[in-house]
Amino acid sequence: MQGGEKKDGQRYLFNRALRPLKPPRITKKSDFEQLSKKGERVKNSLFKILFLKNSQTVSRYAIVISKKTEKKAYARNKIRRRVSEILRLNNSHIKPGYDILFILLFPVKEKNYHELEQNLITLLKKSGLLS
Repeated sequence: MQGGEKKDGQRYLFNRALRPLKPPRITKKSDFEQLSKKGERVKNSLFKILFLKNSQTVSRYAIVISKKTEKKAYARNKIRRRVSEILRLNNSHIKPGYDILFILLFPVKEKNYHELEQNLITLLKKSGLLS
């Protein structure tokens, strides 16, 4: 348990173990290169997915949105947070043991959360990554 103090002097407690875990991320350049060279590709109007079997027991994710898609950083981050939330909620349904790269395409900035979720789940089913 961790604790802190509010402005009025009252103490509060929170438990870090109760917070939902973020899905593991792909961070190494070599992993990205391997995905782009050897990975399988599936695409629809909003997303392009590259995926490759890894030797781990969990699936790892990376989300890429280019400056060409959206110029403003706050808008790119907002879209990235939406996709991350979709992945977090559906993480238990995604097959373990894959590295998955989500590349967001141009029309993604005009879509709301539910359209993003519907397109992403459809694409994951099409790729065979959703169990």
